Amino acid sequence: MKYLSSIVLLLALSLSLTAQDETRRIGGFELGAGVNFFGPKAHMSELMTFHAFDAGIVNWIYLREQEYPFNRPSGLSFEMSYSRILKDQRSELGALFHFSRFSKVHGYSEISKELDVVFSSMSLTPFYRFGLNDFLELQGGPTLLLNQGKKTSIYDENVDETMDRYWRISAGLTAGLNIHLWDGMETYGKLGLHYTIAVPSSMGPFSAAYGFNELDTIPKDSYNFSHLNLMFILGFHHWHFKSL
Repeated sequence: MKYLSSIVLLLALSLSLTAQDETRRIGGFELGAGVNFFGPKAHMSELMTFHAFDAGIVNWIYLREQEYPFNRPSGLSFEMSYSRILKDQRSELGALFHFSRFSKVHGYSEISKELDVVFSSMSLTPFYRFGLNDFLELQGGPTLLLNQGKKTSIYDENVDETMDRYWRISAGLTAGLNIHLWDGMETYGKLGLHYTIAVPSSMGPFSAAYGFNELDTIPKDSYNFSHLNLMFILGFHHWHFKSL
């Protein structure tokens, strides 16, 4: 009986080790959310100042003057990706879809009143990722961007006011690093810092009209959509299970 128990135990251990050998992680699906910095908003602020969209008005709620142009320092970014692990088990190939909405730029002219412009960018990046150690990895690849600039300040009383919206395709490169926060059986977490450098896109004009056919315009110009993303990334392991 003692020998029979030993044989059963050895068989169970052997099957367990075999199952571990036949189960392996082959990839991962990731979702990310975070904030972006830089992009085209700084140049739009400069153009608004140069073209007289820098008037100040009194904010009667806070009893102080609101200075123009202004914008928040960061915007919002979202992304998703899928990657497959290569044979060396330390590197991966994958594809990343990313969307960045840069913070809105607010301008104000004494003649044409408000002009608000917002920029956004969608991109697709095939990437190569390499793990330096258990906690840090590098990734990079070529990027195709679809950039948008649009005016959001429209007055109902101005039926002839233009809907200024522009789409431009641009090329670039994306590179960055990821820091692993945890790595479980089903999920894992990362903190990512990624930078995209892009060929500038030409957009414009952006105009504002307010009564009596008065018009102020930001003429056509070139905008740099290069930006930095700070992302929190939630990943889901893709396991391969082979039947014995």
